[in-house]
Amino acid sequence: MRLIAARVRKVMSVHDSGRLALDEGITTIVGKNESGKTAMLQALYRANPLPSGHVTAFTARRDYPRRDLGRDREVIDQVRPVTLEIELDYDDRQVLERAGALLPTTPLFVSRSYGDGELHWASDEEGTPLEASPEAIARLTAMLPGFQYFDDHNVLPGSVSIRRLQEMDSADLYPSERTALALLRLAGVADASFDEDDYEVRKAALEAAAARLSDQLLEYWSQNRELSIELDLETMGISSPDPWLHIRVRDDRQRMSLNVAERSKGFIWFFSFLAAFSEFADQDRRVILLDEPGMNLHANAQADLLRYIKEHLGPFHQVVYSTHSPYLIDSGRLSRCRVLENVGDEGSKISSDLWRAGSETTVPLLAALGADLTRKLVSGPHQLLVSSPSDITYLTVMGDLLRSEGGRALDPRWNLTPVGGASGIPTILALLGTTAVSATVLMDGPAGARGAVEELVNRGAISADHIVPLTDITGTLDADLEDLFDSRWYVALLEESGGPKVSHRKITGKRFLRKPPRRRIVHQAETVVGGAYDRFQPAGHLLRNRSQALASVDAETKKRFQQLIDRLNALL
Repeated sequence: MRLIAARVRKVMSVHDSGRLALDEGITTIVGKNESGKTAMLQALYRANPLPSGHVTAFTARRDYPRRDLGRDREVIDQVRPVTLEIELDYDDRQVLERAGALLPTTPLFVSRSYGDGELHWASDEEGTPLEASPEAIARLTAMLPGFQYFDDHNVLPGSVSIRRLQEMDSADLYPSERTALALLRLAGVADASFDEDDYEVRKAALEAAAARLSDQLLEYWSQNRELSIELDLETMGISSPDPWLHIRVRDDRQRMSLNVAERSKGFIWFFSFLAAFSEFADQDRRVILLDEPGMNLHANAQADLLRYIKEHLGPFHQVVYSTHSPYLIDSGRLSRCRVLENVGDEGSKISSDLWRAGSETTVPLLAALGADLTRKLVSGPHQLLVSSPSDITYLTVMGDLLRSEGGRALDPRWNLTPVGGASGIPTILALLGTTAVSATVLMDGPAGARGAVEELVNRGAISADHIVPLTDITGTLDADLEDLFDSRWYVALLEESGGPKVSHRKITGKRFLRKPPRRRIVHQAETVVGGAYDRFQPAGHLLRNRSQALASVDAETKKRFQQLIDRLNALL
């Protein structure tokens, strides 16, 4: 049995969510704050809840949209706040057929109402009762996967009374206590006596559970590989000793242990998450609902969490989680994403059409795509970081010209990436990670304004030999790649491309020669015309009309480009 879609109606901010199509493995709900993500997940959870310490039933006074509560009072009992669209697989149908139940091949629908809280099976979304025997309905209900819900309220306490966990009804435990109970069940001692005579036996069981969780932690927690879990017992009280479970984390790097409550919020969440899922680890396929998972986690730890979901949960269960973090969005599987928006009087609406959502909602998607695209662009061993796309054009076109005349072009092994000037270099080097040290930067701008890049060199993030200042080629105090061209030739190219007409006399006049050598030709031209222009326009014109434009390139320009290209190629 597989859940293929769901619909939520009249729950908190959700009036009618629309059809939420669900992936067979992982579905990501993306939405900004107050978009209704929690309302959606809580409504789904109550369709067929597994114990988690959260509310498991719909109550009109608490859950029904307040503005409609009075108006709809007479019909609230008939409202179905959650409807699931179910698909039976071959094995399911074989079991039902052997029990004498012949069901339609189309999807089935199951819902709960505010009135009785019972499951209602239907043959269509309108709620037409399913024609099947009570035995078949009972079998269908037994097949329905349980829903497990986890949010920040489920994080483990540092210490908890074992007697309370054993004597309280599961429905009355707090979410954090439910997670602690999962630890005891993992150890197989949830119902055991904790008398002093049994201490060694119980302690051994807890250590086995701690070892199992420590192994999972080491596999998926890359922030610190020297942590391990310790589960300890302490008996408190005199007249009626009460055993307490203490959860500690040992750090071998620091040679000390701390109560888990004293660790970082991100670590507590991640460890609690692992513990909670240990309780149902050996059960059949279920639906796992995660509300804003890992919001206190570092970006790398969020990547660890996403890896855990993809490797440990997705292949065996259906996972639905909400987020607005780009680090929890699998940019290679955007088909799994759904966008949720609060559309004024219409309430929260869900959609699979990602790019029709508002710009604020799609920010995480764009950020995830941008980071992924940048990583792909800067992958490889021979990165040459340039200022702008026009630099790529000039290096390519001039290299072709030099090669046609017996010279040397830029080596094809170079992977050219525009970074938007010196200010973008630290960001790109950070994305390159450990391969940054082998990257090369074609450095434009003033010779004395390279503080950020020099700091990266001092930190060992990039080799000093791989910083190539353009001022070394031009012999000036300030230079862009355009300054390797003769100034008359460049202003002519600018005019031919449809750009501003700039008098060569003006850009070489006294106003630019008070402190020789001259400033960058692009800045000179912008000063004359009174504003910025599109720097790629002349580069694009050169690319389209290279034969005509290159015919007038002088020997000194070719010499400067050859000098630069040879210096770059020598770094490979």
